[in-house]
Amino acid sequence: MKLNRTFALSSLVLAMGFSAQAQETSTKNTESPVNQILYGPPGTGKTLTACLVGKQMGLDVYRVDLSQVVSKFIGETEKNMANIFDQAENKNWILFFDEADALFGNDAQ
Repeated sequence: MKLNRTFALSSLVLAMGFSAQAQETSTKNTESPVNQILYGPPGTGKTLTACLVGKQMGLDVYRVDLSQVVSKFIGETEKNMANIFDQAENKNWILFFDEADALFGNDAQ
């Protein structure tokens, strides 16, 4: 199914609304992180949305290419993911996990 530009822009507007809500939450000094899942076929603006949310919130966005994290060796993927989360634990970052089909496979849809 092809998505048209209107749908992609609507998704972007929704994400920006989410950003305002997340920014309000982050100013309350809560310890719980804000999570958001962006999905869709290539070219629908997922990366752009993550970057715009980061800019709106004044946070750095780090793109994690999951195809580079996944390993065929037992335990290596978990070790790589733990390393990413350890580095980000006390930072005020947005982690954008891209290429999730590398981790979940194409059958996850």
